[in-house]
Amino acid sequence: MSFTDAEAHLQAYLGGRFHFTDWKSAFDAIFEAKEDIPAAAAAIEQMAAKAITSSLATTSPSLSSPATPAPSPNPSVASCISQLQDLEAGLMHAVNSLQQCKRTRSTAPTLKDILNPIEETEIGHSDY
Repeated sequence: MSFTDAEAHLQAYLGGRFHFTDWKSAFDAIFEAKEDIPAAAAAIEQMAAKAITSSLATTSPSLSSPATPAPSPNPSVASCISQLQDLEAGLMHAVNSLQQCKRTRSTAPTLKDILNPIEETEIGHSDY
């Protein structure tokens, strides 16, 4: 994948939240690694761990010092959680509607069953 392709994918995925300056250090780490994929992956994993740690330190009351009041949750995180809850409720409503219309052959699947179908779990060792 070329640099412009990667940037276009990020812009498509993140929309208006994509700012090149936020991703510049990640792109630089990949370019420094050149063709060494493990080195590039290690650099990105290290950056991700650092970002997660700093994010947790600023948003988690258990990780912040007791003298400092816990910061309010990020509104974008709260809206994402709310959106996920709405989607889960809508999905389960659709499942219940199908069940009531006799469009399912067995008991109604749970949200866990839908998100992690048994057919996708790895059973034993496979060469494929």
